[in-house]
Amino acid sequence: MNPRVSIIIINWNGWRDTIECLESLYQIDYPDYTIILVDNNSTNDSLYKIKEYLNGNIKVKSDFFDYNPHNKPLKFKEYRLKDLKSLKMEKNSEKLTIIKNDQNSGFAKGNNIGIKYAINFLKSEYVLLLNNDTVVDKNFLNELILTAKKHEKFGLLSPLIYEYDKPNGIQYQGEKINWNTGRIVKKKIKNQYLEPSDVVCGASMLIKKEVVNKVGLLPTDYFMLWEDNDYSIKITKAGFNCGYAIKSKIWHKGSVSIGRVSSPLRIKYSIRNRIIFWKKYSNKKQYLTFLFFLVLIHIPLNFCIGFLRTNKKKEFVSFFLDGYREGLSYKI
Repeated sequence: MNPRVSIIIINWNGWRDTIECLESLYQIDYPDYTIILVDNNSTNDSLYKIKEYLNGNIKVKSDFFDYNPHNKPLKFKEYRLKDLKSLKMEKNSEKLTIIKNDQNSGFAKGNNIGIKYAINFLKSEYVLLLNNDTVVDKNFLNELILTAKKHEKFGLLSPLIYEYDKPNGIQYQGEKINWNTGRIVKKKIKNQYLEPSDVVCGASMLIKKEVVNKVGLLPTDYFMLWEDNDYSIKITKAGFNCGYAIKSKIWHKGSVSIGRVSSPLRIKYSIRNRIIFWKKYSNKKQYLTFLFFLVLIHIPLNFCIGFLRTNKKKEFVSFFLDGYREGLSYKI
């Protein structure tokens, strides 16, 4: 018997990516899954466009699949966040539930809304966090669940994640933390089915219900970036393992909502959250050596690259300094 999986997607002004992701999900082979779409208070017409897609009025073009017009319209249920507080238990047989958040709560809080709904209301055995800027292989969820069932100690699993623009290039595969330098580096793939990893990527992260029951929800210290690393370490300390299911694969665009290295928002939270993470989990010696590498290598390198590429130089400098100050002053 296949365990029920709830796939949680956060949308914020990104309907084009979201409907491509949804279309790929509606073509997977796994029989028992439901999708929870949390809209983080989009300020454009995202929800209207997504509903137009569900009704069959917007066709999706992609290099990864052929659009299927025959399963439209797609049925869904829709709730406002405040509706969930008084929601009574009832059978939800729809493949998609839309939850409208009343603010942009960020990655962790948005996903936590979906996780609570999945476990408390849908009684799902697994939840899968999936970025809206991904496209999935038809067999990706089958492989994830097979691996999870075979290796029960692994509480967090990711698929092998490929570059959307370079479909054969691996983006994430298994990573190791250097606690002294602050670097997280790719591991070489040594196994055929499962690659252990210090951390897994939140772009696609399968979480067992037992993990949520024992460890709790995603940490909310960060707003965006580094939540997945934090949760990985947290569940490892609770006795679970992390890894990548090598035969499961998806493709990820990456950094769509906040931009790449030249984004003021990215530079702020990248620096701020890296410092917070090391404050929480490193020992005193590791934290001091981390700060040494941060000040002399990581910050100058990322700042110079981003500053040269950005068109918002004043804003970039301001956000950069904010991230540095907020990280150092953050109380654990």
